[in-house]
Amino acid sequence: MNKHGHEQRKGFLQRLEFVEVKDCGDICTLFSAKLRQALKNLKCVKILGCKSLEGVFELEEEDEESKEEEELPLLSSLTRLKLSDLPELKCIWKGPTGHVSLRSLIHLKLLFVHKLTLIFPPSLARSLPQLETLKIRDCSELKHIIGEITPESNGFPELKKIIIQECGKLEYVFPVSVSLTLHKLERMTISYANNLKQIFYGREESSNLMAQSQVRPFYFSTNFFFLCNLNCRLQYIAKFLKLK
Repeated sequence: MNKHGHEQRKGFLQRLEFVEVKDCGDICTLFSAKLRQALKNLKCVKILGCKSLEGVFELEEEDEESKEEEELPLLSSLTRLKLSDLPELKCIWKGPTGHVSLRSLIHLKLLFVHKLTLIFPPSLARSLPQLETLKIRDCSELKHIIGEITPESNGFPELKKIIIQECGKLEYVFPVSVSLTLHKLERMTISYANNLKQIFYGREESSNLMAQSQVRPFYFSTNFFFLCNLNCRLQYIAKFLKLK
């Protein structure tokens, strides 16, 4: 490709905002590292029925030229992400995520993604201040939604709705530190999560810190619902949840 063609492609990728991919059986990675320019202004990504897809965003370390070019972190404009019917998907973000931010993400929906074990690594879990809805269904290998995050994280101050269905290997929902930030949570539905051990997990000192905190209490609506083999102490949950 000549220089003119390269500049045209670069300009197109930088303007890309909406992507929907459906029933493409021979794609292994949707956004390869060579397409990093496409990650700057993306607002909505929907991927449905791609049976061979193993990764969505392939990332790599920044070189000096990339650092000079990029004013905003990658994916910092993304507001909606929907992944559905992707039986081979093992990771959403592949590679280093230090130069990635999900600060605009509002809605995340994962359906029938059977090989995914973790959704957010710790570095991305620190950058989700706008997330409002999280829906996860039939992710049979999922064990953790997020990795352990640091105390200085902003958590999920805008999160209103969590729906988790048919995730048979899920062990925990959030670290204890995240519960301090769930001021707007209105609905939590967890069904058919037979391996669930605790809603909030963490060390005992973290639990005591949360119990002593003076943050505004949050409430669950009447839609708060469990249908699972919950192997945790109800007293543990009752310290932190006030039901309507």
